[in-house]
Amino acid sequence: MTIKANTTNFNFRSKTFLTLLFLFSVSFNASASIIYELSTDDIADWEGDYTYDDFSENVTVDIFGVVGSSMPSELLSYSASSFTLTTNYFPDLDDEAWYVGLFRTLGLMAVSGPEKLFLTVEFDSELTGNDSLASAYFETDDRVSYWDLVSGTTVDITEAAGKSVLFGFQIESVDLDLLDTLNVTQIKIEKIAQEVSAPPTLSLLLLISLLGIRRLYK
Repeated sequence: MTIKANTTNFNFRSKTFLTLLFLFSVSFNASASIIYELSTDDIADWEGDYTYDDFSENVTVDIFGVVGSSMPSELLSYSASSFTLTTNYFPDLDDEAWYVGLFRTLGLMAVSGPEKLFLTVEFDSELTGNDSLASAYFETDDRVSYWDLVSGTTVDITEAAGKSVLFGFQIESVDLDLLDTLNVTQIKIEKIAQEVSAPPTLSLLLLISLLGIRRLYK
């Protein structure tokens, strides 16, 4: 009876050891690749809107569909990898552009298996007055997916894979206290794939341990 109990305990310990060894030997490897990153070299692929009050004519003028590179410099300035939107006096000193927006469409690649897409955006704003608003968003062309973006946050956008998407930035001053700014310094979309693998060294250790236990059992 004692021999049987010892054999049972030995078998239990052996199986437990092998299970733990296998779990420790399996690892998760993640590979990441950038599929889009902000570069104002492609500013012509952006589209801008702005609204201004023409006080001499007593009208509000909405301008839509301006190519990014043709946006008035008073409202959009950019460097190699960042851009700034500004509510400003435009086109004349008595006219006030109180809303400025910039948008970018992009066709996202499809993903499969363990692959995921993540979007990271970095921006900051400097607002004047009491009724100013700066915001950033990301949406699919079918409006099924929509995110309000928070600076520095990485968002899982895998459900938008294979779709045409839009990310946009806008700044608005309702009280006409102008010179509000929205500065975008990073937009990055990454594809990350996770794979389960057993490192060769630990796999070899697992095999040696298994053979040793079988020899002892015999």
